[in-house]
Amino acid sequence: MTRQEVVKTGARVLLALAIVAATTLIARALDADLTTAALLLLLAALVATLLGRVPAVVGTVAALLALNYYFTAPTGSLDVQKEDDLAALVVFAAASAVLGWTVWRLDEARRAAQRRERETHIRLDLTTRLMAGEDPAAVVAGAADALVALFRLTRCTVRAPGVTTTAGSSGCPTTRLTRSCR
Repeated sequence: MTRQEVVKTGARVLLALAIVAATTLIARALDADLTTAALLLLLAALVATLLGRVPAVVGTVAALLALNYYFTAPTGSLDVQKEDDLAALVVFAAASAVLGWTVWRLDEARRAAQRRERETHIRLDLTTRLMAGEDPAAVVAGAADALVALFRLTRCTVRAPGVTTTAGSSGCPTTRLTRSCR
């Protein structure tokens, strides 16, 4: 993990914590009961899920702790004295985990579909250019450029019969890994 990714993840974790804190403050200001607070904090945990895996886990744990600390008797403590409160916390944790995982998987599926769509557009463009009689060397160069952009590579070398071309990313690469595409 690069330093830039660590900073980005850290910022997202802080945002997840801020979302849970704001939700907790709103619930306390409304003098919410345990059920209302649980629903509000479940929503906060779900929003944190959209920020990534680590922020999702941190947001869910923070929401569970906030629910326990501020909304179960005795408030101001992580102690749980009633079985009903314990059951509510267990159900909250389970629901938060299942819903969070589902939202995360759906978000990952959306991103994968978008990537496949970009790949399909690249294939269509390259095929159309070849069928139109464009110079194969230019098409191969376009393929290398498209692969660099699509997969955020620092460099890509494409070898075709009689043609070899290398494309590189402009500016700061998002990944330092160099891959050869064949």
